[in-house]
Amino acid sequence: MRKISFADISIFIVNRIFNWRFWIASLTKKSKVAKKIIEKILFEDDDTIIIPNTISINQKIEGEKSEFLPTDILKEVIKKCDDIVIMNDCLCRTSSDCKDYPQDIGCIFLGPTSKKIPRNICHEATVEEALEHVDKADKAGLSHLIGRNKIDSIWMNVRPREGLLTICHCCPCCCLWKVLPNLDSEISDKVSKLEG
Repeated sequence: MRKISFADISIFIVNRIFNWRFWIASLTKKSKVAKKIIEKILFEDDDTIIIPNTISINQKIEGEKSEFLPTDILKEVIKKCDDIVIMNDCLCRTSSDCKDYPQDIGCIFLGPTSKKIPRNICHEATVEEALEHVDKADKAGLSHLIGRNKIDSIWMNVRPREGLLTICHCCPCCCLWKVLPNLDSEISDKVSKLEG
């Protein structure tokens, strides 16, 4: 019999309350006390950047015989990492039972803290596997977010959180970060789009 991990319990809870995320986020605008509690527990010291899989512009970009794509940023970060794990599934899409995007394209976690993530929910990966995973996410039309998310270290119960870098591959329908408009701006401003 397999031992139940903290992550197993967390996944069970997240699956049950995931669809309440908008209501929970809206509490940060309605109550100063709720805002302080939610920010302290889930968002304190977060630094998350959205890297879209396509960029629409109304002007020509000129470079010196080079082309720069947003996923290249992720790939350069991945290439510099020794500790890489890939989640077996996307917690957001499985919690929402997404029918429009693949549920099996999970987050990538980088850094020494990733070694502490229970292996029943993820697997260790090589740089090459992680790069292929990013390509698979791009092909599926998913957008990337990269950052240090306090929420991830909490639900997986891994520390230190500074040693964990998250790369999410989000769909437009199920992404946790769709709650941004419902959050108080002091919290939502911690998530930013890649400049340029």
